[in-house]
Amino acid sequence: MILLVTIIWTWFLAGDVWAKKPTTEITPAVDFPEWPGQSTARPLSAITISNYLLESETPSIDGRVNYDYVYRLEIINQSQDYYHQVNANLLSQLPDGVQLINSRLNFGVIGPVSGTEYRALSKNTFLFRKNPATPLDLTTLQWQITGEPLGAPPVKRGIVTGVVVDTYCRKLENALVMLRESSVKTDSAGEFSLTFGQNDISANHSLVITSRPEGYTEYQVKIPLNAQPRYDLTMVVKPVAARTAVFAPYKQEIRVNEAYRAEFRLPAAGLIEGDTRLLVSEPVSANLTTLDLSNTERGAFPGNDFLGISHDTPLIPVALEVIVAAEVALIGASGVRYPRLAIPAQLRLAIPGHLLNQVSEGETLPLWYYDTTGGVWRQEGSGVVRRDINDGRLWVESQINHLSWWIAARPLRELSCLRFRPVDEKTNTLLDQVRFTIEGVNFVSGALAIFRGEEGAFTTKRTKDLTNPELVRLMFYERGVPNYLQRDPTHPTRYYKVSMPGLATPFPMANIAMQHTAQWDNCQDLGMITVSARIRQ
Repeated sequence: MILLVTIIWTWFLAGDVWAKKPTTEITPAVDFPEWPGQSTARPLSAITISNYLLESETPSIDGRVNYDYVYRLEIINQSQDYYHQVNANLLSQLPDGVQLINSRLNFGVIGPVSGTEYRALSKNTFLFRKNPATPLDLTTLQWQITGEPLGAPPVKRGIVTGVVVDTYCRKLENALVMLRESSVKTDSAGEFSLTFGQNDISANHSLVITSRPEGYTEYQVKIPLNAQPRYDLTMVVKPVAARTAVFAPYKQEIRVNEAYRAEFRLPAAGLIEGDTRLLVSEPVSANLTTLDLSNTERGAFPGNDFLGISHDTPLIPVALEVIVAAEVALIGASGVRYPRLAIPAQLRLAIPGHLLNQVSEGETLPLWYYDTTGGVWRQEGSGVVRRDINDGRLWVESQINHLSWWIAARPLRELSCLRFRPVDEKTNTLLDQVRFTIEGVNFVSGALAIFRGEEGAFTTKRTKDLTNPELVRLMFYERGVPNYLQRDPTHPTRYYKVSMPGLATPFPMANIAMQHTAQWDNCQDLGMITVSARIRQ
């Protein structure tokens, strides 16, 4: 599986410019140096360049110049080393009329693809030629490849411990927690411990962990693995808000309302059993629950790194700004969940009051469902903002083809970055194993921290108006308790833990455009953040 970790402005502006019929790949001459300062590292084994002819209507890639040809550079790494970042530098002089947009090209290597093969594929590696008479011959170009190893490879077995709580911080007993091939129920303190092995690990070296307590929403989290054998997490779920029993779904309409917040309707004979196309005959419970992402309910938002796979960038995750969110689940009397529909269902979600000024009547918003297999949001369909003729409120009205978590959200095209160095005040040790999160204060998005060395970094919405900056707050969970960070006014680097998000210290996002946390030096630096053991109420 090819994973891409570089999100760049060129790709965003280019849109869907890739041709449907790529030409034959050509292999240029390549210079393979040894990796600097790394005795165990190996050189990359191959480079290929693919020539892609653009669509007949030549697009404007950078807003200024139109091009007829785009060349994509691939790096294939067949060593068994893992690398944090790979750089490709062009050594050759380009012919007249040819432009290389980025002179220093970054690749993130995540592998493996199969066996010992590791691949990095970068969409920011483009060669452009304006109106060429013939395709550009790249076979003589020389490239220099350097890279920075990650260090120890991710573990293949270990232990996941944690606690399951609801949105009121109540610890839940007998909550089911599942990996791919194992499961366990929480004890009387809401805690669990699961051993994972190679079969539980996905191709991108991560664990997908699901919690499914009876009477609550489903929660899922994706944990990237590193060299550590032990991982600890908090799983947050919300009590189901609205529930309706339907005794004969094969002949009855399924309809459930969460008062003033959401409505779901599925016509009779619309629910089927998996891929069989057989109508569900047993009684079902229709569950509908929305989340208010402006408060502590945000912790129950699955995939809360706010990343999605869009139609425009099917291989590159994009950050999302969420407007509305809801889970729809149809559960049979036997306990079986039925996500498949024979005909589309109607889903209406009310726009929260604090977001009314961010949408307009008649606006179309992309819809996204949560892919529980890959642990990611995927774009599917859209919803329209309409005003209800009875109550005058704005709703997102849509049709959905299957059941899951659903959100209406905009992709964030303008990103910026924060980096910080979190330290425990009592032990003076780095808190790089803590799952730090930033949450938008005046917008609904966020991100999980990515660590490199002793620093962590977040990527989220960029500030474009300095008189009204985008604000974020820092938080993490500790044994089921949300901890927001509040700066000590008497000490520039000390932060206390507070339980309410409104008490957290807000940080303004910078007006610095960037594509990804791989561009570490461009991040706004918060410096050291010393987390005190003291808790302020």
